[in-house]
Amino acid sequence: MHVGRVSGSDRNAMTEQELKRLRADFPILATRVGRQPLAYFDNAATTQKPRVVIDTISNYYRKKNANVHRAAHHLAAEATLAYETARARVARWLNVDAREIIWTRGTTESINLVAQAFLAERLEPGDSILLMASNHHANIVPWQQLARRHRSELLIVDLLPSGDIDLEQYQRLLKREPKLVALTQVSNALGTIYPIKQMVEEARKAGAWTLVDGAQAQPHFDVDLKHINPDFYAFSGHKTFAPTGIGVLYGRYELLEEMPPWQTGGEMIDSVSFTQTSFAPPPLRFEAGTPNICGALGLAAAIDYLERLDRHACEAHEQHLLERARAGLQKLDGVSVLPAGECRVALLSCTFEKHQVADVAAYLDTLGIAVRAGNHCAQPLMQLLNVDASLRISFAFYNTEQEVDRLLDALAELLGGATLDEAADLSNALQRVTEAADWPSRFTALLHLGVNLPAVSADLRQPEWEITGCATRSWMRLERLTEGQLHLETDADSRLMRGLLYLICAEVNSKRPDEINLLRLEDKLVKMGFEAQLSQTRGNAVRQILAHLRGLVATQ
Repeated sequence: MHVGRVSGSDRNAMTEQELKRLRADFPILATRVGRQPLAYFDNAATTQKPRVVIDTISNYYRKKNANVHRAAHHLAAEATLAYETARARVARWLNVDAREIIWTRGTTESINLVAQAFLAERLEPGDSILLMASNHHANIVPWQQLARRHRSELLIVDLLPSGDIDLEQYQRLLKREPKLVALTQVSNALGTIYPIKQMVEEARKAGAWTLVDGAQAQPHFDVDLKHINPDFYAFSGHKTFAPTGIGVLYGRYELLEEMPPWQTGGEMIDSVSFTQTSFAPPPLRFEAGTPNICGALGLAAAIDYLERLDRHACEAHEQHLLERARAGLQKLDGVSVLPAGECRVALLSCTFEKHQVADVAAYLDTLGIAVRAGNHCAQPLMQLLNVDASLRISFAFYNTEQEVDRLLDALAELLGGATLDEAADLSNALQRVTEAADWPSRFTALLHLGVNLPAVSADLRQPEWEITGCATRSWMRLERLTEGQLHLETDADSRLMRGLLYLICAEVNSKRPDEINLLRLEDKLVKMGFEAQLSQTRGNAVRQILAHLRGLVATQ
C-alpha cells in the first residue's frame, strides 16, 4: 500500500528514453511560449491531457454524440453504454461498487453535495464539524456556511512546525464527538501526504462520519478506498489528466440511499405527477439534468492511460525532480521553502525575502516557465504559516530534469541580479518601460519603476480601497478634483503590478474624463505586452481600473 514515499534506490526509475516517449503523449508539451519551450509546473492547479483523452472526447462528438438514459435509438444506447462503462471504470480504479460513484463537476461540487444532501439534515445546534487547517477553501466554506445556519461549531486541527498534522490535537478534538470530519489526503498548497487511513479509523471510532478530499492524491498515486474506508471521497478529473468539468463523489451506498437529492429535475426521477415525485436510486438520484458525458468518457480514458504506466516509476521520477528542485532552492539566498512534513507528493511552495511571489511568477512566465503564485485557495493555512502568499511549483511525471534546471537558473538570475532598491529618476524609469525593446527588458524596467515610485497616501491601504480577488493585494482610489480632472492613486504589494498601475495613472491624472481615450490606452498596454493583464482573469486590478474609467467617461 502506498505510503507517499519512494526509496532512494528508486528515484531514477524512469529512463530518459521512456520519459521522451511519455512526453510525446502530451501534445501541449511541444508548444512554445513566445520564443521559449513550455516548462509546465502548475500541475496542482490542472494537469495536461494525453492525446488518448483528447481523442476520446473528439471521437465521442464525432461518432457517439447523444443524450444518455433517454432515447431508444442506437446512438443513445451507445452513449449510455460508454457513459456507464466509464462509471464502472472509475469504481474499479477506486475498488468500490459502481453504484457508489456519483458524477459531479469536480471536488467542490462533490463536497457541497455532501454538505447539503447529507449533513444538513443531521446537523443540530451545538454540534461540531472537524476540519484540517490545511484544507482547501472548497473543504472549508461549505461546512462553515452550514455550521452558521445550524448554529454549530467548527473545530480546527492545526499543523506541527514540521508541516505534519498534529495528531495529538486531532485525537483530543475527536473526544468532542464531531458529527463529521472533513479531511484532506494531500495538501494542495504544501504537498503534504497525511496519514488518512489512520485519521479515518480514529474518526469512525469517535462516532464521526468522514469525507476525504482526494483531489491532489489521484495525480500521483493509486488510492484503494476499501483500504482507507471513508464515508465519502471526492476528486476532480482535471487534476488527474482528464477534462475539466468532471468530478467524482464516492459515497457509502447505505448513506447514499438515505440522502435526498440535492438538485432536482430530469433524469433523477422514477415518476412525476403534479402532486408527488419519486426519485431514482443512487447514483442517478444525484445526477439531475444532462451530464458531462464526454467528461466522464475522458476521465475513464485518463484512468486507462494511467494504469498502463508504471505508476511507482512515475512517482519515483517525480520525487527525484522534487528533491532536485528543493536542493537547488536551498542554495539560493533569500528563498524559504515552506514546511511540508515527512511525506509529500512532488509539490513545494516557497517565499522570497526581497521579491513578491507574484513578481517572481510573472518573471518566470516571460521565460516560458509556468508556476502558481498566491494563497492557493488555502488562506487559513497561509495565515497559520504567517505568509500572505507563496510560489507553488508542482510536478507531474512528464516534467524533466532540464526543466527543473531552467527554473533554478532563472530564479538564480532574478535573485542575483542588480538591486532594485537603488534610487532612480522617475521619468527615466518610466521611459525605460515604454521604450524597452522586448518583454524581459520591459519586465525588469517595470520592477525598477515599481520600486522607485513616490510614496502613496498613508490612508490608501484601507479595506474600502482594496481591489478584492487579486493575486497580489492591490489598492485603487479614483477621485474627481474640483476642476473636473481625475486623480487616480494606486498601490500594490507586487512591484510589477505597482509599476503597471502607475502607467495607467500617468495616462489619467490631471485629465478630464472626456480627455481620456480608453481604446488608445488599452491598445498601448497590449502593444507593450500587458495583454494578459487585460483579460478576464482573477486578480485583474488593471481591468477594474479601466472599468471604473469607462463608467466615468460614459457619464460625460
